[in-house]
Amino acid sequence: MQHQLEELSLAEKQLISTLNWFRSHYALYQGLDQDRPATLSAVEQFGRDWIGRFKENWGPAFVTLSEKEIISFEGGSYQFTPYGSQVKEDLEMVFPFYQMEYDNFFDQAENSNSHQKFCERVYGLNLTQHG
Repeated sequence: MQHQLEELSLAEKQLISTLNWFRSHYALYQGLDQDRPATLSAVEQFGRDWIGRFKENWGPAFVTLSEKEIISFEGGSYQFTPYGSQVKEDLEMVFPFYQMEYDNFFDQAENSNSHQKFCERVYGLNLTQHG
C-alpha cells in the first residue's frame, strides 16, 4: 500500500486524515455532535479549525478521492469505501491528523501574546509550551 500513499497529493492526504478524525473526540472539543453528517461544508470547517493556514484547497481532492474509490458521498455524507478504510489506516501510520493539529497549534501559539505570557508565568520561560 505504501507506493499508493506516495501517489496521493498533500490535499488528498489532509482530507483523508481529516475525514478519519471527523467523528473523533476532536469534534467534542468544538461542541459538535460526533454523529453529524460529513458534508463538504462541515468537513471543510473542521479542517480550517484544526489545520488552520496549513490546510490545502480540498475542492479537487473530494473529486479525485471519489474517482480513486477512496471516499463516496451517500446519504448526504462523505464516507470511506472499504478500500478507503484501508488507505486511511495506512495513511494514519505515516501522516497522522495530530501532526497537522500540532503544526497549527504551535503556529498560533508562537504569535499569541496571551500564550507567551501564560508560558512565562507558569513555566518561567516562554518556549511555546503546552500541557
